Parts: sequence; C-alpha cells; structure tokens
Amino acid sequence: MANISLKMSENKINIKNFSLSVTIGSLDSLSQLKGEYFDKIFIGNPFCVKIKNSVLNSAQLLKKELEKYPALEKIILNLPVSPLDEEMGHIEGLLQEAINSGIRAVSVNNFGAAYWIKKSFPEFKLYFDTFANVYTLKDAILMQELGAKAGLLATEISLEERVSILKGTKMEIITPVMGYFPIAFSRYCFFSSRNQDNCLNSCNLDHIISFNRFGSVKQKGRALFSNKSLSLLEHLPLLLSSGLSSFRIEGLLMAASAINASAEIFRKAVNSGFDSLDAGRLKNIFPEGLCNGYFFSKSGQEYL
Repeated sequence: MANISLKMSENKINIKNFSLSVTIGSLDSLSQLKGEYFDKIFIGNPFCVKIKNSVLNSAQLLKKELEKYPALEKIILNLPVSPLDEEMGHIEGLLQEAINSGIRAVSVNNFGAAYWIKKSFPEFKLYFDTFANVYTLKDAILMQELGAKAGLLATEISLEERVSILKGTKMEIITPVMGYFPIAFSRYCFFSSRNQDNCLNSCNLDHIISFNRFGSVKQKGRALFSNKSLSLLEHLPLLLSSGLSSFRIEGLLMAASAINASAEIFRKAVNSGFDSLDAGRLKNIFPEGLCNGYFFSKSGQEYL
C-alpha cells in the first residue's frame, strides 16, 4: 500500500492506504502480470475448478507457478462460489498446497466457507468476494465476526450503500473499478454434464449470449458476466472523497496485457488526475463499451 494524493483541478485529496488489486483466473495471466502495479492479486476463477490452465485446476500446477512468483505476500487464493461435494477434497488439497507454498490469504464466496476456513485453516487471512452476497451492514458484521478482514460487497450495491457499510465495520471494503463483473452463476456447468469426466472445456472458448434488443452477456465457467466493462475512472475523485481507498480490476475475462494497461491508466489517474486521452485508451481495451455498473442505482440494459 502507498500514501498518495489525487489531484482534482487545484485541490488535493490525501489518500491513506490506497490499494489496487486484481483478480485473475489462469496461470498464464499470473506469469504475465506486472506485479508492481498491484498490492493484492486474487488468483483463481471461482466459477469452475476444471477450466483448463486455471489456478484452481491442479494443486501441482499451482505449486509449480507459485515457486516462480517472487511476491507471495500479495497472493490471495480465490475459492469456488458454490463447490460440489465431490470437489471439496480437491479444494482441501489446493489449500494445503497454498499453505506449503507460503500463501497466507484466502477469499471465500459464501458464509459456510468462511466458517470452514476459520475452523479448519485459521492460519489464513480471510477475505470475502462478490458472491458471498454481503448486501447489508448486518451481513458485513457477521462476516467480520467470522474473521474476515476485507472483502467485496455484492455487485448490485450502490456507492451510497458501500460507504455506509464501510463506516459501520472495521473491515477493508474493496471496490471494483474496471473489468467485466459477474451478474449470475449456476451451480452446474452450462455446457457439460455434472460428471467431472465429461467436461467439454467449453470455457476456453469465447461465448457471447445475446438477447436480441436487450443486449448480450459473456459466459465463463458457471457464470455470466457483463458484456460491457465496468469503468469508474471518471468517478475516482468521488470514490476517494467518500472514504473508499481499496480498488480492484475484475480481470477474469481479460488478457494480461489488458489488465496491465488498465492498471497503468488507473494509477496514473490517482497520481496525476483524470486524462481524457486515457478514456480513449480504455475504449480500445474494452471495445464492447463501458458502464458504471450499479454504483449509481441504475440497472438493466446499460451494462449489457
């Protein structure tokens, strides 16, 4: 983390404990990531443990890649949203390999997993992610009581609600600012049968599901994502002045080059202010378009 200032015209807002993180799903992305841009790296696609070359696919692959990574203190292992019973042994193996490799932080996507980690793997610093469905201050306080130190609120939470929850807890609230955000998931794969041996590896292909005039969504693993990318770059002064200082790029559907370029633009905006030329760069990185997600209490076609 770094203490920095955001220039807003002639004014400055002092930012303490500014942090930028990213979520990635593949081992290739981890090896190509410019680690100096990020304070935290959430690794693992939480929507399927069987995606080829996924961080969560193999404990052996995870160990091999982590042996080459120099900054393990930044790594947070992102656990599956809704694991099947037959996947739990595999997940325990991943957690044990993470411990052996030096990882000391894990992110969960439901309250049951938070309780399990607290009881069975107390050595991990606990985070919670988007599909933990933390919608209210009471949800956040319960997650805090389970040991969570930081996490992401539900996708649909507005900026006003985020600030209210931030003020009502002692946790670090991480705010997504760029990338394709998840809007729905299924406990079972959209393409393969439940039989683990029948995986079609369809997740390694690009899938766009269109709804005629209503727009399109992206598919990856068991999840659907916004077709347009979230971008809050122009609202960064508002976010910072509201007390939010921890941000994340949603990189599960992004190439490492796009993640690195987005991080460079974001850090530049924090250090030097918003540049309209960078807005043009973002449009090239995200050709499907940009949106503000649910941050300003809007929903519907605007993010599809």
